[in-house]
Amino acid sequence: MSRAALSLILMVAGALLATPAQAQLVNGSFESSGIGPETFLGWVEFGDVSSSTDLATDGTKTARIGAPQNGGYDVSAIHQGIPITPGQFVHVTLNSGFVTATPIVGETRSLVNVEWRDSGGGLISYNSLASSMSCDAPDSIHSFERIIGPAPTGAVEARLLLGIINTPNNQPGVVHFDEVKMVIIAPPTKLDIQWNDFGSRTIEWSGFT
Repeated sequence: MSRAALSLILMVAGALLATPAQAQLVNGSFESSGIGPETFLGWVEFGDVSSSTDLATDGTKTARIGAPQNGGYDVSAIHQGIPITPGQFVHVTLNSGFVTATPIVGETRSLVNVEWRDSGGGLISYNSLASSMSCDAPDSIHSFERIIGPAPTGAVEARLLLGIINTPNNQPGVVHFDEVKMVIIAPPTKLDIQWNDFGSRTIEWSGFT
């Protein structure tokens, strides 16, 4: 048995033994290569997806995802899900960015989507955000953190989709993702929700932070 196949068996076994509260993404730092057509172990992909060493923050690899050039609102992405029950929230953290050689241009932007899926895999609804855009500085790491939810009625899976979306203008862009985590958390407090838009940033006022 190959080392890759053994790694996959061990990761799947661990996921099956975990309780929903312990469920977490596999290979969130993209260090383990996939089996068959998939670039990364644990992640399903479509479009322009490859492995890179640019902008790595945990280990030596990142997920490199390039914008399609098909003349429409087209997406390249990877995705992976964890089990969930209605009413639960997920906490998503990751690092992303782009390099000077392949910048995100114009209206092209990254995608960080949490999709709520039913028992048949059907899409109930989704939340869509961006972690990197053309206005960001190149060759820089941008930390993303959000609490998302609650999961709607009928949801059994929270699926995290990471990618990049292009416009009919065919504006280029490549985004790199690393250190991706999504875990189930207790319902947030009003304070958590109120300040969620600020992510990891702080506000200084009258000498206080």
